[in-house]
Amino acid sequence: MSDEREPGAVTLERSELSSKLERIRALLAVEDLDAALLTRPENFAWITGGREQGPGGSSGLDPAGVLITADRAIIITSGGAAPYLPNAIGLDQIEYPWSESTLYHTALNALHRGAQIGADNPLPVTHDIEEQIENLRADLTVEEQDRFRSLYSDARLILDEVCGLIRSGKTERSIAARCAGFFLSAGIALEHAFVAADDRDQVPYPIPSPQPVVDRVRLSVAVRRAGLVASFTRLVCFGTLSELVARRQQAAIEVTEALIGATRPGAILGEVVRSGIDACGRTGFPDAWRRRNLGGPTGYRWREAISLPGSSTVIVPGHAFVCGAFIEGAVCEETILVTNNGPERL
Repeated sequence: MSDEREPGAVTLERSELSSKLERIRALLAVEDLDAALLTRPENFAWITGGREQGPGGSSGLDPAGVLITADRAIIITSGGAAPYLPNAIGLDQIEYPWSESTLYHTALNALHRGAQIGADNPLPVTHDIEEQIENLRADLTVEEQDRFRSLYSDARLILDEVCGLIRSGKTERSIAARCAGFFLSAGIALEHAFVAADDRDQVPYPIPSPQPVVDRVRLSVAVRRAGLVASFTRLVCFGTLSELVARRQQAAIEVTEALIGATRPGAILGEVVRSGIDACGRTGFPDAWRRRNLGGPTGYRWREAISLPGSSTVIVPGHAFVCGAFIEGAVCEETILVTNNGPERL
């Protein structure tokens, strides 16, 4: 089979694969399970070094999955999806006829009778291990961190080019369409584009509309390559911001900086959120945090979770976070990698 990877996907190094398989096998031992079946897109991308599962969803085809036991790791796929999947180092492959079986039953047939299976997308007689897999996925390997840096570097240039081409009179939808085209041509998938022209900036997550831009537009995008998702927000203005809008934007920047400064190894995530809430108060917008969250862990999903004031999660090196604030229409958003020396801006 030829290695027809999606643009931007990388060769899965044995060291990276081994590290991830070790984590999963340790989980199997703790949970007293014989196998783990991963079928969610983010988990499939994580274990295979950024591969896509092939067509699925509304196509009617089963997605590909990865079955992991104490001594094997197997990609299971139907004939319809198989051509989209490359050989991955260290992974066997089982292809089942779509007309005769399903991914789940093929996985069962690969195991001994009575095997205990953990699944990230619970199926009959499986154990739900999605939360545990999320925790494993959050700890980015050195290779994943480098891929994340590369994605942010490339995507930032593309987004800045798109923003430089925005003109007054362009509609929100045309801006989103241009975004999608530019990213796709570079082998980067657009997960979403929220576009807010002028006073529509009061909407936290504005779906692009036919409204044309007059004075300003806010563009927030999430893009994906090799499974990892990067997010950005940009404000494009024609002329000078009003004093009120400028004040709100400065407040959003200060809240975001407070969050970044607090996101350090050993910190408690709930305390990080509290630092953002306190910053909202100091900037004169004490209730702004109630309208939209202040970010959260990121990686193989736009938001792996939402950071909550009561979270007891301990922040460790190798985790990635989006830190951001929405202040009455003004948005500031930054993504950081947590390192031993503190937060690294991407």
